[in-house]
Amino acid sequence: MRDLRTDGTTPRIRRLRTALACIALACVLPLLDASPARAHPFGDPQTLEVSAEGATVHARWRAAGDDLTALALALRVLKAKRTYVFKDGALVPEESDESDAVTLAKSGRFGEYLVKNIQVKSGGTACTGRFVSAANLAEDGARLEFDCPAAVASAEVTVRTLLDLHPAYRTLASGDGGERHTYTGSEPTHTWSLDGSSAARTPGTVLRLGVPIAVVAAAGAGAFWWRRRRSAA
Repeated sequence: MRDLRTDGTTPRIRRLRTALACIALACVLPLLDASPARAHPFGDPQTLEVSAEGATVHARWRAAGDDLTALALALRVLKAKRTYVFKDGALVPEESDESDAVTLAKSGRFGEYLVKNIQVKSGGTACTGRFVSAANLAEDGARLEFDCPAAVASAEVTVRTLLDLHPAYRTLASGDGGERHTYTGSEPTHTWSLDGSSAARTPGTVLRLGVPIAVVAAAGAGAFWWRRRRSAA
């Protein structure tokens, strides 16, 4: 008598299914190993500081330790293999070593990557970017400079760092005069006022935002007082 399970399958069919599952797994694992999406975009965000001096735009880029490890792996500058785990919906290296940032900073690929993914224009003309240093990458970040044709009053800065690892990455950026901007995959470009004029606009912006809030608050207080008066009557 043939060995039939409740689902009607025979041992031969079950063995075939097991073999197919193993083959599928063997095909998937190499793809996972080569995937560049091993990143942690929902942890501490990367940051960028932008300033200008004459015809030169200065930029300082920083990222968390696990993101530096993920980038080093994506650029293939780390020889040691890593174990990956799911964290916050993303596949990330289980461990990050402090030496990862040191190895990344020494790699020529890292400087090329930053210059490629952080770009500056002034007056509609592209500024020539160069990697300056990343002596203490984990703590102080990496420094870049961009040479523009003339003195810079405003600059269009595009940031796409780490977006090739995961599209959810964001960059919190700050400029002269307290200006702030959040870069995303859908909005990778922002124009900065680098002559200090943004500081003069900040109080006016706060005031304009404050007026509607004050009006709404006053209206709400008046409605509450009117309802209480009717109830008392």
